[in-house]
Amino acid sequence: MKYTINKTNDNVSFDYVIAKEDFNQKYVDAFNAASDEEKKDTNAIFSKVMDEVVGRAYEEVCEKEHVLPAAYPSFNLEEKENEFIAHFSVLVFPKVELKQYTNLGVKQETTSVTNEEIEQEIANALQSKMVQVVSSDETLQNGHVAVFDFVGTLNGVPFEGGTAENYELEIGSGMFVPGFESQMVGMKRNEVKVLPITFPTNYTPELAGKDVEFKVTLHEIKTNVVPEFNDEFVESLNIEGVKTTNEYRLHTATVINARKAEANYKKYFEEIINKLIELNPVEIKDELLEPQVNTEVEKLEAQVKQFNIPIETYLQFVGMNSIDDFKNQIRTQIANNIKSRLIFDAIVERENITLSDQDYDFFYLQLSQQEGKPVEEIEKTYPRNQVKGDFLLHKAVAFVLQNNNQF
Repeated sequence: MKYTINKTNDNVSFDYVIAKEDFNQKYVDAFNAASDEEKKDTNAIFSKVMDEVVGRAYEEVCEKEHVLPAAYPSFNLEEKENEFIAHFSVLVFPKVELKQYTNLGVKQETTSVTNEEIEQEIANALQSKMVQVVSSDETLQNGHVAVFDFVGTLNGVPFEGGTAENYELEIGSGMFVPGFESQMVGMKRNEVKVLPITFPTNYTPELAGKDVEFKVTLHEIKTNVVPEFNDEFVESLNIEGVKTTNEYRLHTATVINARKAEANYKKYFEEIINKLIELNPVEIKDELLEPQVNTEVEKLEAQVKQFNIPIETYLQFVGMNSIDDFKNQIRTQIANNIKSRLIFDAIVERENITLSDQDYDFFYLQLSQQEGKPVEEIEKTYPRNQVKGDFLLHKAVAFVLQNNNQF
């Protein structure tokens, strides 16, 4: 491997020498391996071989020189009598000056499950199996489910969205405009009633603050029936090894504990990352962030377009006032992701973390379990040179967690 390199704070350029003798041999090998049809296009074979050689050269230099590209490189190829020279130039992330990454003192919360949490989980399970039955009550009351038709009119003219048939509504749920449900209380089956309603001032502009009438025809009165918590109910859930109420309580406690443990670990890991960023500051220039920020904005625009809603409406729904709020939030997230990755890369270098065959076997097994595919298929899909960086990251993370000293 023969090259010259020049590094600055935010850019690396290098010239990689490719001997024509070596390249020609690779070209001959590729040509011989090509089909008769492919051999008709020698330029395509040449380009393919050159792309492979240049790509490998770029990866080798970046790995050997610990170059952390922040963007795709610019590239041009110069041909000389006995060699090709591949000229690369690439923006790079700043190098982290590690100050502290062990003994962080971040504490992970312990998990516990209360009886109240178990009872609430049981109540939720019973509620999910709730069924509706026809009520024997003569009049509609709060808590009943009404099945009814309605026609809304403004100045005697039906308005858009104000008409429905056989609509089901739990009375007292507050799902309809104020005054609608309360005026239905006391109605009997097949009764027709006109409800005068004034829409709130913050309603849709064409109806906001307007006085309208709804003609309501009540067809049926239903009631929600929640099953009893007993062994029969537990058995109906078909949970392996869980047949009685006591077994279900124990199962529920285990599920809640696992859920809380996962949430606690997520919080703990986020605090570890934040502590690393705090103790090992690194500045990421906006020019390195903006391409990723713009990509996320494009993704958001495509998403809201798919659901046919204005982007401003979506942003208000998630608590943001403008696209600038979204950009600022995503810019911070991207910057922190980059900073944490740079810190872990620096830890790999400082601690001389490497990957053994056993490490690769372990991580490939994890990927196999996550994707539900045989290990052999995973190894072909993700060759070592593609996953080396991610696997090293995992080892660096494990190193930091093991040396956190949270007590």
